[in-house]
Amino acid sequence: MRADTRDEIKADLANCKNCRDRTLLEARLNYRLKMIQYLATGIADTVGMVPGTSAGDQNAFAAISGTMAANAGAGVEGDVRAPANNTPLRGQTAMSVYVSVYGTREVNSAGIRLSIEEQLRQLGINILPHTAPPGFPVFNLTIKEVATQKSDLVSTTTRDYTKPWGQQEQTTTSLVITVPVTFELSAELLRLVPGTTTANNPIRDEAIWKIAESGKTEGTQSIAIVDEALKLAIHFVDAWASVNRPGPPITFKPRPAIVPGPPPQSNQQEIGLLHETISALNLGAVDSLYDVHSSQRDMVQKQLSDLEDAGQQVLNCQYGPPFPQNSAAAYTHPPGGYTEYNFWYPSAPPDILKYLLSTDGHPFMRLGLISLTKCPSTAAGAEQLFRLRLDTGPLANFREAAPDSIKLRSAPKATEDSPDYLAWKKFPPGSKAAYTLYHLHEYKPGTNGYTQTKISSYTLTLRSIDGERAIVDDESSTISGKIEHGPDAGRNGPDTHSSDQRIIKARRIVVPGTPADDPTQIVTRGEATLVLNGKSISTQWECITRAGDPLTFTKKWTSAEVPGGLVRLQQQTHSNILGGEYRDISQTLYAPIDGVDARLGNGGPRPAANPVPQ
Repeated sequence: MRADTRDEIKADLANCKNCRDRTLLEARLNYRLKMIQYLATGIADTVGMVPGTSAGDQNAFAAISGTMAANAGAGVEGDVRAPANNTPLRGQTAMSVYVSVYGTREVNSAGIRLSIEEQLRQLGINILPHTAPPGFPVFNLTIKEVATQKSDLVSTTTRDYTKPWGQQEQTTTSLVITVPVTFELSAELLRLVPGTTTANNPIRDEAIWKIAESGKTEGTQSIAIVDEALKLAIHFVDAWASVNRPGPPITFKPRPAIVPGPPPQSNQQEIGLLHETISALNLGAVDSLYDVHSSQRDMVQKQLSDLEDAGQQVLNCQYGPPFPQNSAAAYTHPPGGYTEYNFWYPSAPPDILKYLLSTDGHPFMRLGLISLTKCPSTAAGAEQLFRLRLDTGPLANFREAAPDSIKLRSAPKATEDSPDYLAWKKFPPGSKAAYTLYHLHEYKPGTNGYTQTKISSYTLTLRSIDGERAIVDDESSTISGKIEHGPDAGRNGPDTHSSDQRIIKARRIVVPGTPADDPTQIVTRGEATLVLNGKSISTQWECITRAGDPLTFTKKWTSAEVPGGLVRLQQQTHSNILGGEYRDISQTLYAPIDGVDARLGNGGPRPAANPVPQ
């Protein structure tokens, strides 16, 4: 189960003209190409932010990162645990397929599932539709990734003997961040526990065959984790074929066009249909072609052009708000309170599955496998169909689901006033609170001696507030620091700016249990007066410390005098380096003076406090 580079996967595929694993080998190659494209584009964009870099520099760095990604995989070595025998797979000629992904957004789980389903069809295995509860047996591929960020301050000393004595050495400090990834993979065939039915709640199932792998990697090597998962699926195919005789391949057929029915009766105000438009297939109805690897882009463009020439059409459904424009509710449905959905019309292309599997993250994934005869009457109905567009089971007699608000009403949950909302309630729209975020690193254990680095600053502005929610704008600026190499070495790099919007509801669902109920945590509270830039602020604080580890804690100071409530937030961790415990602190401070970075005391620097600051 050795991990392979892209070229090795291509070689395997070239030697597999009619082999039983061909569909999954193509999925492996397509996934690698997609991730190479993703990394190369990301590197080029990052390099382009550095002053003085040309388009040639960007392309060169992108090519380097693409080559590294293509060769990634050989370093991914996990602990593989295979089943003792394949006998339980004998006679299993029908199953549903699920792909479960945790800890990453880079994996198109629907695309992987479609590849597995098609590979099983090629063996003559019937694919059961997704149902609730599911139809058994179930083949389940699980991908779990846990990324943990580690940061270290690294000092570099350079010597220039052309300068006067005492000025020849120059020391620069940079923050180095690494992201190791721990992964757990499994491919298993599940069945109901004998003597139970799908009516059991929860469903009782068991794995009759399972192969699993776990390990750890980092950097570009992590793109091979999904490739390792696909190899487990190939292992399942080979195991099934070892105890079964493959039957005639089963051809996938697109389902008939869906006729949306009326929505259920409701006293809730729903977002209704404004415009229904039928048009020729166009690029605006699908995702961008430029997310596809450059080697496959011409192929996808030709597929799009051929379907346009054949007269393929799409149905555009635009829904509008039942609330006044510029109201608080309108901001929860951007842009401007309108939303759109596109579907195939009057039917999906006959080769739609072939198109979707020809590259990872195909632009046609946006439209999926279904077609509609008309638009659903509400946005909730369109959203329901949109979420089911990649399921391969039938959707006969489709009826729009009840709005989520009605579903919740049948089983109401206890709510309480939201502290975050109350912290803004007494302030008028336009109120602001500015903050400065610092990182402090203890350079000598146990001394309270820290290097302090400004990471970012941000401002919260109350846009509007009513009895149901507060809308807060978040404008942030991240400090890039000094450039260490190249013609601009020694200069500050470009800062990055971003904006976001927070919607804070007046009520929140009560979650049973509090930190005080957790035996792994110690909670203490008190009152203190903080001085920030010379201004005294009365606060209440709460500190949550890990039991048995007083050097790991989170402490928060709040005040009713400050819009939003937050005055100071301090999060401390520690790490053992060569036998010494070094503390790292992330500290967010309220800036009471407009345009001036927040500082404790009268404005001068102050070292971080000891384990549990008072």
